[in-house]
Amino acid sequence: MQSLVSVNIIELDINNDVLIAWTYPTLTKSEKEEVVQKCQITNQEFEEETLFARIGEKWVYYFFSIHNTQTKTIPKVKKLAICVLTTDFNPEKYLYIAEKFNEKYVEDGNPINLLKSYISLYATSSCKDFEMDKFNQLNPYLESPISSIISLFKTNFMMIWAALFMKKNVVVYSNSYYELLTVVRSLPLLVMHRQNWNILHPFVQFKENQIDYLKSQNGYIAGFTDPQIKNQENLYDLFIDVTTSEISIPEHAQGDIIVTKTYQQLAEQIFKAVESKSQTDERIIKALNKKNKELILNLVKNAGDSENPQKISLSSIKNLQLSRQTEIFVINVASAENLLV
Repeated sequence: MQSLVSVNIIELDINNDVLIAWTYPTLTKSEKEEVVQKCQITNQEFEEETLFARIGEKWVYYFFSIHNTQTKTIPKVKKLAICVLTTDFNPEKYLYIAEKFNEKYVEDGNPINLLKSYISLYATSSCKDFEMDKFNQLNPYLESPISSIISLFKTNFMMIWAALFMKKNVVVYSNSYYELLTVVRSLPLLVMHRQNWNILHPFVQFKENQIDYLKSQNGYIAGFTDPQIKNQENLYDLFIDVTTSEISIPEHAQGDIIVTKTYQQLAEQIFKAVESKSQTDERIIKALNKKNKELILNLVKNAGDSENPQKISLSSIKNLQLSRQTEIFVINVASAENLLV
């Protein structure tokens, strides 16, 4: 399992000091800074057992446990966070590993057993007492309840689809970590034909290093729990407020994020199917994926360049004599799919 990058023990001691007590094999200086930043070990309002996020191009997974002076193996620790850094997106898999590492460490307060487990996983992708066979590569993509997301935003979910299809920057806000991560990880399913979860930045804070990195990215989905994000319109083209089930588009993006009549009708059909519970999440994902591919194929078929039929030229789009809104939509989609010449 060479997707493993490092394992880290972060402790909040009885003096309320936070310390990276142990790391294997290593962390860079910037990784250390952000691992501590994103670790909610001192946040008294954080009540979750787990958290996952991005640090640069890597994924970070935290498992938290609360202790007291009666925990004899770690008597000076109030709260413990096991942090696993990887190159792979698979929350269920790596949060499970972090939880098992937590058990190993709390057993005797010595990281040696944790180290043995890490090396075994890294070298052989297996370890005694770890049930790794229950995880496969499709799990992280299909674990998301897309029907719940559609129910939350009703037919407006197609605005989210349009923004993602055109690779716009999307920001998601919630005052609940659990709700935030559930929604954020589900959204790439709306553009499943790309199978790209690297656009996810599940949990971002207003720290200079994190915001600077986000600004260097394009077409991202970024999650925040800080309400001031709504005022930072330079960071998004579409804003999703999970707490209020509202979607808003800043003025600079209102001319770009367009849902055509055909796709509005599709949204209504999908929403009715979700409300009647006549379709499973998997079938909804497949239906959207099919429509996405059909749209791209039809674009190439109807507006293909004469010299390069697999590409689309602006002049060929103009020749279709579409309405202004539909034309903008088609140009944005063609650009997002790298079809323009």
